[in-house]
Amino acid sequence: MQHYQTLTYRHYYVQDVTGQFHPATKQECFARAEKPTEDNPYKQRWFYDPEASYVIRLARTKEGDALGRRNAADLKAQTRQNDSDAENGLESLDARLDVGGELPIANASDVAELAADRIILAKLLEALDSLDHQILKLLKVGMSEKKIGEQIGLSQMGVNKRKWQMIRLFEEYL
Repeated sequence: MQHYQTLTYRHYYVQDVTGQFHPATKQECFARAEKPTEDNPYKQRWFYDPEASYVIRLARTKEGDALGRRNAADLKAQTRQNDSDAENGLESLDARLDVGGELPIANASDVAELAADRIILAKLLEALDSLDHQILKLLKVGMSEKKIGEQIGLSQMGVNKRKWQMIRLFEEYL
């Protein structure tokens, strides 16, 4: 896996424990991490976005830990997909599009808003029960509400109701 701290980014941010993001230098962003303690058992995590050219040193909180782990998993999955595509002789979508430049980040508040939305989304997903998680996974793969209901023991209307409850919940917070 690629070591993302060795890349050069245009923007560096540090998140404080209140969830606010502050511009930082590369040295501040990648400063030595504190070791987990009994008072704060969370490891230092970072949020990397090589395409948008920014990195955030996340607060050592439960939310920061969850977001950092999710980001690392996403980056690792993307790396594996790129490696698989290369082995199979496929070009990446980015190489085929070749837009000729990067999309700029408007300002630090845009980055902060995006990261805050991801933290909220992670909290909302964490709050869902296992049945809702099953429904989301099956909807994601394109299964009909009727087939989902048959598989998990709910009526089609029951699945539809739970889907719309989740949609309203997400809309309320995002």
